[in-house]
Amino acid sequence: QLSGEGRYFLYLVAFSTGFRVQELAALTPGSFDLDGGTVRLGGKRTKNKKGAVIPLNPGVVAQLRGYVAGKPAGVPLWPSGEWGWVKKAAMM
Repeated sequence: QLSGEGRYFLYLVAFSTGFRVQELAALTPGSFDLDGGTVRLGGKRTKNKKGAVIPLNPGVVAQLRGYVAGKPAGVPLWPSGEWGWVKKAAMM
């Protein structure tokens, strides 16, 4: 289950990047370079199998700083268990 805060930031990143559900589910704090204003996704995770570096709006970066801070670098920001949000993304 996503908290309200988690859902807000998931939607913010989805709208800002255009990433698909599985791509969003793969993002970790380490995916973000907030000083450089980008988010990176490796080729193994993208639909076209090419890596992606997406620039982020400065307002989005400012909001993400607090959300990402202190979260473990290698752990997905929006984990989805077997029946989590990824399976229900179309309803969201």
